[in-house]
Amino acid sequence: MKEGQQPFAESAVKAISRRTLLRGASAATVAGMIGSRSLARTGDGEKPTPSSASGSADKTKAFPDKFLWGCATAGHQVEGNNTSSDLWLVEHLPDSMFKEPSGDACDQSRIEPEEGFFSNAELEHYRRMLATCREHHLTTLLTYSHFSTPRWFAFKGGWQNPAAPDLYARFCEKATRHLGDLVRYASTFNEPDIPQLLNWITLPGPQGTNLAESLQGSLGKIRKQLNTPEFANFFAGDAKKIRDGLLAAHHKGKGAMKSVRSDMPVGFNLAMSDDQPAPEDDHLAAKRADVYAPWLDGREKRFASPERRRDHAGGLGVLSRMC
Repeated sequence: MKEGQQPFAESAVKAISRRTLLRGASAATVAGMIGSRSLARTGDGEKPTPSSASGSADKTKAFPDKFLWGCATAGHQVEGNNTSSDLWLVEHLPDSMFKEPSGDACDQSRIEPEEGFFSNAELEHYRRMLATCREHHLTTLLTYSHFSTPRWFAFKGGWQNPAAPDLYARFCEKATRHLGDLVRYASTFNEPDIPQLLNWITLPGPQGTNLAESLQGSLGKIRKQLNTPEFANFFAGDAKKIRDGLLAAHHKGKGAMKSVRSDMPVGFNLAMSDDQPAPEDDHLAAKRADVYAPWLDGREKRFASPERRRDHAGGLGVLSRMC
């Protein structure tokens, strides 16, 4: 069985686990990134080197001296208690598409819980987090949007709302004014190509439904339960309108950040699957055109250059672009 198939087996007939969905939409683990090589630390502060069992090191595969190793938190998945977000709302509906809710989130839902109202308490919370990172000599990379959005934003149509890019730019400007001096790198979106990528993940079973279709099938029920006919979010709605909205929001959000801190590198992170072409009918070109090209072609080439890429076998990688 190929990697990535088994986690979706139960979701074909039951509600989708929140962790299953987000795991399916996330980058691979460190073990996946380094493939068959195992790394061992020989002493505090020393660089990781191949373990003795792997034989002599291949220096052509060594990480560059300035390669940044790190970890991340997420407003919804890690901090939790993200009560003003669209995902929290959907998780707690009767017969929710999710099997379990999130726990007790820099998240727009916390910072702007109601349209136009910005919480100074939450902005200070994230400022303390960034300051603590810098005190411990960590390089800070702040992601402004990671899947979830405020519920009021989703009620207006989410990213398919024509006003979404301007609403997002306002948030980016406000957050950067309060936090920007503590940020080394900024990312407008975490894996904004996920809505398209999910179209290429087929759930097990005779019907062969892809994950995007499964999520889309729940949208009508959610709208009826909430009595909000315009409700849409990152995972459910008109995929093309969502992608166009995210692309426009990236440009406007980046401009808003730069208006506050012109020297701050701003980019985005893409989820990229490790595609191995089949002997025939591999659909590789079609997938790349659908999922990655809108973010990597055209105007993007004029303002962004590759900052970091992680390639590995059997999973997802991340391509970050900064400028």
